[in-house]
Amino acid sequence: IDTFRIAWEIDQLYNDNTVLPHKLKVGIAGCATSCSKPRLNDIGLIGVSAPHIDIENCDGCALCIDECKIKAIKIQNNIAVIEKQRCIDCGDCARVCLTSAITPIDSGVDLYAGGRWGRNKQVGIRIARFLTEADAIATVDQIKDWYRKNSEKGERLGEVILRKNIKVFQKNVLQNIKIEKWVDITPAT
Repeated sequence: IDTFRIAWEIDQLYNDNTVLPHKLKVGIAGCATSCSKPRLNDIGLIGVSAPHIDIENCDGCALCIDECKIKAIKIQNNIAVIEKQRCIDCGDCARVCLTSAITPIDSGVDLYAGGRWGRNKQVGIRIARFLTEADAIATVDQIKDWYRKNSEKGERLGEVILRKNIKVFQKNVLQNIKIEKWVDITPAT
């Protein structure tokens, strides 16, 4: 994703005189490695690229294994296999595949909300996957508006989301996003 352009557009469109109950930080990362820590901001946007392996084109060269920093790929029967539960959708494996056996099956922006750093740390919750850049930018405005309408003075976005209910928040801020892009949020048990 074009992180500079997204940040510029968000700044130009939404950095206005709207009075909010507290600060609202947006973090953007170009890939799933997330070096800029977007999950620790009120709103986090992360570029992702989910890989798919065409077993007919894979020659078992293992370049993808060397490139995968989290060890989510193994060679079985001379074919690369991705462990989906480990894969973070960074897309590095597809970039090094010389035979084009690994290609992105889906790519875009994952959207996180409710994160924060400081005294009371909280990791943001992923609420949508594989958004277009335009949808991600527009949803920042939806979140800002929801936050303004639903929060109390001094309350951060994550606190409001937990107080109001994450699924209610998701339904309100993603109303213009196709439902198949929504992440199923299940409370931890």
